[in-house]
Amino acid sequence: MVWLGPDGKTSNGQVKMSDLPLYGVGEIQQAPLDAWVIVTEGEKACEAARRMGFVATTLAGGAAQTDFGSALNPLQGR
Repeated sequence: MVWLGPDGKTSNGQVKMSDLPLYGVGEIQQAPLDAWVIVTEGEKACEAARRMGFVATTLAGGAAQTDFGSALNPLQGR
């Protein structure tokens, strides 16, 4: 699978799923520390929760993903 990085360059399939950040991690980092964060399955569900006013995210790899690397670190302390 090919990923587009923040610098606009493609990964050519060399980026592991566990190296990918949470979807919309910037929104989580800007939210108050006492805000609940809803973790959804997939971007569509995440965007639906956001439209309802929630801080929401999803993980790369879907429900079968088991190695999250450091992607969950932004959720620590919440």
